[in-house]
Amino acid sequence: MLSAFHKLLDNPRFFSFVQTALGAQRIYSAVKSYHRHGLQATTHKTVLDVGCGTGALHEMFSGYYAGIDINFEYLKHARREVSRDFVRGDALALPVRSGIISLVFTFGLVHHLSRKERGILFQELWRVCAADGSILVMDGIIPSDRLNVIGYALAKLDRGRYKVRKNEFIDMISEAFPYARQRQIEFMRLYPYELAFALIGK
Repeated sequence: MLSAFHKLLDNPRFFSFVQTALGAQRIYSAVKSYHRHGLQATTHKTVLDVGCGTGALHEMFSGYYAGIDINFEYLKHARREVSRDFVRGDALALPVRSGIISLVFTFGLVHHLSRKERGILFQELWRVCAADGSILVMDGIIPSDRLNVIGYALAKLDRGRYKVRKNEFIDMISEAFPYARQRQIEFMRLYPYELAFALIGK
């Protein structure tokens, strides 16, 4: 039953419908707010959105933007809706030259990846990031409030099987980017969800 539902989510229209029903606009607004305030002093000429999905967050970024995703149907939908560059590609083997991206961004991808895959992803994000660039990782985490029954239920229903807790997210980012000039980690509760934000300066 659950696997059939997850299969339906490969359809971009159904995916967008479910996202809207589950309050995605509130989450997107929170992400955009964090981006405005967290990166307000920084200008990024090139942005790479890794795991861009249907491109729902493209408007956060000015300058050149490119989205990469493995789901061809999501990309077709994004291209119909938005005049931006969308490329099919694997987040674990980005089709991008090293050191050329001002801001490497990913939202909602990490919890779909195993520990080993996350390690490869972070290496790729670091590789394509420019020497003075930034990496912005945003993801949902397991609610820290054990009474948040709805949040726990939604985490179980998620296609991503690798959500982590707050302390695990901190350790994950610290281990993945030991040579970063900056690591800023923040958390946000947006009932029933809990979000983690990590800004890494290369």
